[in-house]
Amino acid sequence: MYLRASAVPLSCNIPKEAIAITIALLLFNSGHQTALNARKRLIEAGHLDVLDEIRLFEKIARGSRECAKQSIVWGHRWWCHTQLYGMFGPTIAPNVPTLKNWATTPEEIYFLPKLPLSAVRQEFDLIRHTCGTYPRNYHAWTYWHSIANVCYASSYDLEAREGRQGFLDLLLREYEDLRAWVDLHVSDYSAIHQLCQLGSLIQTWPVASRTEETPGLPNEFSASLLSHSLSLLQSYPSHESLWMYIRFVLGQHEPGERSRVLEGIKALDVGGCHYDRLVRWLSYTHL
Repeated sequence: MYLRASAVPLSCNIPKEAIAITIALLLFNSGHQTALNARKRLIEAGHLDVLDEIRLFEKIARGSRECAKQSIVWGHRWWCHTQLYGMFGPTIAPNVPTLKNWATTPEEIYFLPKLPLSAVRQEFDLIRHTCGTYPRNYHAWTYWHSIANVCYASSYDLEAREGRQGFLDLLLREYEDLRAWVDLHVSDYSAIHQLCQLGSLIQTWPVASRTEETPGLPNEFSASLLSHSLSLLQSYPSHESLWMYIRFVLGQHEPGERSRVLEGIKALDVGGCHYDRLVRWLSYTHL
């Protein structure tokens, strides 16, 4: 089927034929760029429903290990979301402050899709599934960061019905889920990196959105990341990803706290060269 579909000239002038050909191509090769571009043109021309396209690629991603690792597929899904929900545009971008340890710019905010809370929740669930089928899925975790960016930008969008608290609650749940994920995938540094990034984002979340139940988020998450990283490091000291984890966490603490933690790690007598590299890195970057 794939060879026959590949031999047929792909023209969007005959929509039904183009839809059939592109489906055949993508089922065998989900990263077929020509087919994906053709489906974009079909959507723009009104021959394909963009919501159906999003649902289709969710099914393919959940069932195909190869699809889960394709950066171009995640890019296609992102494009479909911008077509369905629109983008934040220039009105909100200047109002979203740039945060330390959270990679985002006003230009990036401009092009983010205005996903509702339910769609964001669905995207997080899909990402977690695909990362389970394809280990250390860098492209899926990169897409995860973009979705978390949508949550952050939405907290400054006065038109968002869920408001800041709704997106904060979702990220708090995502933080717990991501911690549980790292517990079971200690070599997945992409997941660990996003966990650290998420902790930093929640710590600096707009103060006005915090309720009486969440007044001490900064201290809580600093302590949470530190205890979690130390616990995993003690159990699995041979994994370099966990030394990168503790390196990030210690970089957020005061010198006195860093020294105390380093002495505790040294007393455990684990890591060898990993410990030496950690000490050297901290001495270079935090003089």
